[in-house]
Amino acid sequence: MLNQIGLFGLLVLLIAWIIETIESIRTRQSRLPIYFIILSGLGSLFLAIENLMSLGDNTYTLLMSSITLLVIVQLLFLMQKGKKR
Repeated sequence: MLNQIGLFGLLVLLIAWIIETIESIRTRQSRLPIYFIILSGLGSLFLAIENLMSLGDNTYTLLMSSITLLVIVQLLFLMQKGKKR
């Protein structure tokens, strides 16, 4: 039961980040402040690394790794947008 709750939480958070990333690419602007994106990415990365090193829950590692990847996509998009100006 707890694993199912964790998987549901994983899906909700991933869907939120996926929707925001798609919306940023579609509208060519991010609604999130750059400092939030960077801090969220760093936090997710360090939590994923810590969880991997402690051989923790795979659901949590997948969530943090996925959020880190989506943050990288957001940052790359913002960097590309900045170069075009």
